[in-house]
Amino acid sequence: MRLDLPDALVHEAVKSGVKLTLGTDAHHAGALSNMRYGVSVARRGWAESAHIVNTRSLQEFLKML
Repeated sequence: MRLDLPDALVHEAVKSGVKLTLGTDAHHAGALSNMRYGVSVARRGWAESAHIVNTRSLQEFLKML
């Protein structure tokens, strides 16, 4: 059971300037492929890489903080 935001809430977050993160909640290497589900939800919610915090380089991330 995944706890991704529904795509409509992702879209509202993007419109409101909320920064998002994507993750797998992986507890073993085989679960890393679950990232595709988070990416899919983000795309359906019109999120782009600029809206996703963990697409940034370390330097960009630290600057954002």
